[in-house]
Amino acid sequence: APLRPVAVYYPPSLTLRRPEWSSGIPAEEPLDESVGRAPPERPSYQDDALVKRFQTRVSLLQVPAVMAGFSGVGFGAVETASGPLAVLPSGEGLLLLARAVDLGELREVKRRLGLHAIRLELPWTAILRDASEGGVHFDPERASSYLEAASVFGLRPSALRWLHRKTQVLDLTGGPGAWVSRLPPRKRRQLRAGLGLVSHSLIRTGDAADQALWDAVGEVNDAWRRATSAPDSLPFSAGFVRALGAAATIAVLSDAEGPVAFQLCGIHDRTVTALAAAVHPRAARGAWADAALYYAAELAIGQGCDVLDLHGAYDERFPEERLDWRGFSEHKQGMHPSVVYLPPTLLLG
Repeated sequence: APLRPVAVYYPPSLTLRRPEWSSGIPAEEPLDESVGRAPPERPSYQDDALVKRFQTRVSLLQVPAVMAGFSGVGFGAVETASGPLAVLPSGEGLLLLARAVDLGELREVKRRLGLHAIRLELPWTAILRDASEGGVHFDPERASSYLEAASVFGLRPSALRWLHRKTQVLDLTGGPGAWVSRLPPRKRRQLRAGLGLVSHSLIRTGDAADQALWDAVGEVNDAWRRATSAPDSLPFSAGFVRALGAAATIAVLSDAEGPVAFQLCGIHDRTVTALAAAVHPRAARGAWADAALYYAAELAIGQGCDVLDLHGAYDERFPEERLDWRGFSEHKQGMHPSVVYLPPTLLLG
């Protein structure tokens, strides 16, 4: 059967560890560095039940309507039984967070497209199908067991990573008041201070946003980028929100001088994912960022969400990676989120 191409979008974090070679994957690639590198000591506020609940949810990156809604961002893709397979400029395939993987079909797709290899960045539990069928389950304390199970299917670890290796999640059960009550006292005070600074708010779902709202988002984003020299992730995140339509939240907060902060979030499977945010450099960053996240989460709670994924965090196990994430990760840590580590990348050569 002919392969069916689709246009696929991936979040801006994917561009942060793009392979440097130009002729495909080298014959020998280093093993994943996370093997044998245990996570830091568990914080006292780690909520294992929340982590398990989050790990059962289906990722936004497996929503076909979202994945097919993008074009012109440098990633082609084909539909497979395992989900959308990205075709990268480096000559690789990339499959993200698929819960059931048909390795036989992927090998055929790899052959027909002339790919050098296919990278699998799977969720915490996945079913692998080939000549036989089996499951792999990731426990960060026993990463070697995960790799041993994957090796039975001819998969080997890769040191390169496209998605984040770690994220942080918050419990939204009980509504906005209950969520705020679970924050540490200092963070509650900061949030209340931020909410007190807001003179005007625009809170919309993605399908209800008008040009005035996107202009306000762009104004804050441009000022923030000029002050920080940060890469511009807004076109990607805004496209993601537009594709999600009603399953997305946008919060834009203003003071008397104009727009100050925004937060874009995507919603799927009762989980709200914080995709992009910025605060105007003339304002107190922490208080306004917390306020924008609160407003977006409040709307998501009204749509049935009970988990907030802060979508990536600086990983102390890899101190040289994503250094630009360190500041906002420390800020989010003040909310006492539960930490979730993602499995190592697997390579289908």
